Amino acid sequence: MKAKVETIPEKTSSPNSWYQTDAQRKQGWNEAVFTYNKMIQTYRCYQYNLIEVPKASVEERADFILDHIKRK
Repeated sequence: MKAKVETIPEKTSSPNSWYQTDAQRKQGWNEAVFTYNKMIQTYRCYQYNLIEVPKASVEERADFILDHIKRK
């Protein structure tokens, strides 16, 4: 069963509060959205099953991933 993963519109005008550029993340918002959408498109092309990790605390994200792995 494939999970539904939404793409972000490329012309989104303002970044979400969770996205900030820094020394490691050099892409601006529009470039990051473009890259994200291309990655989704590419993974789907190769029939990967994509699971979107919720935007939550690190602990909640880790729990989500571990719960997903345990169900496999």
